[in-house]
Amino acid sequence: GARGTWSWRMRVAPVPAMGFLDQLAENLKQMSDQRVGRASHIMLRGSEGALSQLKEWKDEINDDEAAFVERARESSVCRSAAKGGDLGFVTRGKLSKEFDEVIFTEEPGFVYGPVTTQFGYHLIYLHSCREPKGASGISTMDAGGRIGNAINTWKNKLGD
Repeated sequence: GARGTWSWRMRVAPVPAMGFLDQLAENLKQMSDQRVGRASHIMLRGSEGALSQLKEWKDEINDDEAAFVERARESSVCRSAAKGGDLGFVTRGKLSKEFDEVIFTEEPGFVYGPVTTQFGYHLIYLHSCREPKGASGISTMDAGGRIGNAINTWKNKLGD
């Protein structure tokens, strides 16, 4: 017979442990970080001069909220332009990861960017980032942060 002419091998894909751990850490961050941020943005599509244009505007605006709002109204290609680029109040995970990086790690009152997302290039004005009103004295950030640190430690050990 023909039995010996082919072999049946089961292919097992390696478990993407790092991707899984990254996603787990991100999910925990989302669940544990209850802060609410408010940001505005100016968006340009990915044309040749978009980045240099945004850098130029960032220099002109110089962290001035009113100047940022005015520039967003005049020049942003997002429908939020009518509201001066205001994206309202958001929690972690509502916008892109790139926006979360600015909103939940940077200091309010400044212009950040240019930031690149799948939608285009952005300048972001961070109005505020705070615990929600009426938050209890127990910090969910604390527990989530500790779990996230443990996951990162585990990831680092796996990577060695």
